[in-house]
Amino acid sequence: MTHYRLDFKRHVAEEGENWQKKERSVCSRCGLRVVSFAKDFPVPDDAVERAEAAFFEPVDDPLVYVAGLLFAREEALVLFREAKVRGFSVRDAQVTLIGDSELPMPRYRWLVIEGRCVMSDVWDRVVDVCSLCGTPRTERLTSTQRLIRLIQEPTDGADICRGREAATGVVVSQRFRDVITEGLASVDDAIEFLPLERAGK
Repeated sequence: MTHYRLDFKRHVAEEGENWQKKERSVCSRCGLRVVSFAKDFPVPDDAVERAEAAFFEPVDDPLVYVAGLLFAREEALVLFREAKVRGFSVRDAQVTLIGDSELPMPRYRWLVIEGRCVMSDVWDRVVDVCSLCGTPRTERLTSTQRLIRLIQEPTDGADICRGREAATGVVVSQRFRDVITEGLASVDDAIEFLPLERAGK
């Protein structure tokens, strides 16, 4: 199955005043500041307690990416539920408009990405993973040209997932792309689907 990395065409919002990060603790083994996580490795969703998206202007994009988190319109969530899209849960989130709180805004909710996938090295290379807290230690790759990002392992049936490397962003399946592009025409104005290759193919 083909997979894609989501590339958001415009920056439409930032962290709001009520955005709250989780408390971090210092790992006694690696010394890094870490948060608890439920899946195979920590991702941006694990580090946030309360999410608020502060928009620069009213938009109707079905998906927006704010400070590492994915926010979805209700219409998109309905499509995902009806199509049984796998790999996410939903949490409430605040949505505000910078400078004018009286203008109407569509409702967005925080789409918590639960799927996980393993990616090849691109700009950051995982050199070690702490055996106690699971936090990866990375080093920057130096390259004169952008390398092709490859999925090294299957996503265990998830239609939306994240890799261990922060630069991976959001990875989705062909089925996810079909569901949202066929159901919401406005997605083409907001998102580009960058195809990924499978390692060894």
